[in-house]
Amino acid sequence: MSELEVKVSKVISAPIEKVFDAWLDPKMLAKIMQPMEGMSDAIVTNDASVGGKFSIVMVAGEDKMPHSGEYLEIVRPNRLVFTWETDCSAEGSTVTLDFSKVDDENTQVDLHHVKFIDEETRDNHKGGWTGILDALGKTMLEESYSSDFLITVTPEVVFKAITKDIDKWWTVASNSASKVGDTLTVKFEEGTFWEMRVTKDIVNKYLVWHVTNGNHNLDDLSKKNEWIDTMIKWKIEKNGTGSKVSFIHKGLVPTLECYDTCNNGWDYFLTSLQSYLNRGEGNPYSKMNKPPSL
Repeated sequence: MSELEVKVSKVISAPIEKVFDAWLDPKMLAKIMQPMEGMSDAIVTNDASVGGKFSIVMVAGEDKMPHSGEYLEIVRPNRLVFTWETDCSAEGSTVTLDFSKVDDENTQVDLHHVKFIDEETRDNHKGGWTGILDALGKTMLEESYSSDFLITVTPEVVFKAITKDIDKWWTVASNSASKVGDTLTVKFEEGTFWEMRVTKDIVNKYLVWHVTNGNHNLDDLSKKNEWIDTMIKWKIEKNGTGSKVSFIHKGLVPTLECYDTCNNGWDYFLTSLQSYLNRGEGNPYSKMNKPPSL
């Protein structure tokens, strides 16, 4: 009974480092840990270190299915080993994930889960892990960068900041763009720039930029124009006396070469935006201030 095991493999269309890191990122795990269609984001907390614990609560409608474990081995980007505990786990239940590079854009994931209380539980887990690897593949292709935050200023102030005051929080070399048809150009040093056309605007509520041209001129990037045809969407909602801002860069997904750099860049500049809204002083890119470049 204790020797029952599950082996599942899948090729994921993403570089090996990004696939490995997804298994340790709570935001990515929330999307991955959905073994069946129609499930909601899992509730995830983790300490991504050897000996660190994790908690994953899978959500299907009103049902919540708790899972937990401990990281036993973390060898980036090739191997991840952890215990796997549920209300029907056998003692010593352990999952090993081996990651191997197929090529620069594809990664094979081999999952091996040992120790089950009976064959039915083993078979259920095989279906579950198959669904989870399918969700991983889908997430790596589709999960765009996003961020939500609450701010104490009104929607009117937020809308002005993302249409007329872009030079106060993103880059000083930028212009205003507030209505459909307007073109926003943001420039950085070393030839990096992006051009975006406003394709939708609802004053003080919604704004969409379609990236039409650009050059991400970083030495470590072989692809300089990955932003082209991506969409940057802002949604602003009144929240008490302040606002809730929902941001998504649709198309900025983990499979892009620039994803890590751009992810860090947006984290920085959205924090700069919040600083500008809260205190009237952001941290835009300039010759005197060179934060992570977009």
